Amino acid sequence: MRKPTKPQYSTDEHVGSEKYAMNKANIKIPILKIAIISSFLVLSIQMGLAVSLFYLLPDNLRLSITEKIGLRYRFENWWSTFNQRQNPTREIVRAPNFSDKPNPYIEGDYQPREYKETVTVGSTDELAKAVSRANRDGGNMKIVVLDGTYTLNDTLYIKSNNVAIVSLSKNPQSVIIQGGRFKNSGVGNILRISGSHFVLDGVTLQNCKLHLIQIAGEDNADYVVLRNSIFQDAYQQLVKVSYDLNKSPDISADWGLVEDSEFRYSEGVAPNYYTAAIDLHAGNGWVIRKNTIKDIASPSGSVAQYAVHIWNNSHNNQVIDNVFIDNDRSIGFGMAARAHPNLYYSNLGGEIVGNKITHADNGDRFADVGIGIEGSPKTIVRDNWIFHKHNYPNAIEYRFPTTFDVVVDFNVVNKKIKGRNGGQAIVENNKFVDD
Repeated sequence: MRKPTKPQYSTDEHVGSEKYAMNKANIKIPILKIAIISSFLVLSIQMGLAVSLFYLLPDNLRLSITEKIGLRYRFENWWSTFNQRQNPTREIVRAPNFSDKPNPYIEGDYQPREYKETVTVGSTDELAKAVSRANRDGGNMKIVVLDGTYTLNDTLYIKSNNVAIVSLSKNPQSVIIQGGRFKNSGVGNILRISGSHFVLDGVTLQNCKLHLIQIAGEDNADYVVLRNSIFQDAYQQLVKVSYDLNKSPDISADWGLVEDSEFRYSEGVAPNYYTAAIDLHAGNGWVIRKNTIKDIASPSGSVAQYAVHIWNNSHNNQVIDNVFIDNDRSIGFGMAARAHPNLYYSNLGGEIVGNKITHADNGDRFADVGIGIEGSPKTIVRDNWIFHKHNYPNAIEYRFPTTFDVVVDFNVVNKKIKGRNGGQAIVENNKFVDD
């Protein structure tokens, strides 16, 4: 009798080995996919956080960083070209804060109004109490300041309408309101204006850690008048007109008047590059006329902001008959395009007329263009006189495809008038003079 044959398992073992190997490979493939997807998600989150933090930086610092690493103008050109392709007819959609209401000060001189109450003050404590009282009682108060120096312990917040701070002597050199005893010290802002129809007349504001005066467009502070005053030695902007592009893009500070005043840095240079005489965001119908603005110049890092810079949904503003001396850049309407759902244009329209702009060969490290039109369609640049002794080649520039229907005429310059990065303008009847 034959013995039973022992079962043979070699074939089954081979099959089992193949199955094991395939299962092992199948396990490796999902793990690899998961690792790739996880890495991509982590990188995306990191990039998102980096971009978010980047856009929290001040505009000038953000633009300076991108310029230094060689990305700024590449992105600007791409974004401007993209906008043009999406809007080939150049139809301009009005920003949420747009208004074509005229400024009442365009046609004539400023006329002071009558106030319900007048209060005279001669000390810092009396000044602060008068402002508090005006806020408490609903405004309609003129605060008359006697000659002297007033050093603040806190910002003066003007919250009510129709409040004026004026000097009795009408001499700004005799009435000084300061944020600290030394430059770049003391309170953040000297004045913060959230009420409409505020007037500052015949006063010097000086020495603070941020802006001498902030006019809060986000609070609808309209018809502000700054005249016959001196603004000097703030760490950032001398006058800041702010705007909340994210939360309230339909509200802005409009129809202001800045006239017969002086903006300056007493040492001939600003303490940092993030500075301007007047930094106006989203204003409609402002008039800036007959001022002297000098030494808005950067000490290091990057070029200073335009001495008068009007941008971010701004419209129909006028810069007329001012004198600009030794500023890195004097007048700027608009800024290079940047992506934001509430930003419809950087600047629309407006006039730059009759200004005298000079810059000596004084060693300013970042001396640049006199007038810059950047993403600012339908703007008029007329009858300005620009004489620069430094080496920057251009007196007037119009830049980017979002700059079109611009007129540059009857200007007298000793440097070039130049289109850059796709900007378009009618350039005629300008006179070029030798050095």
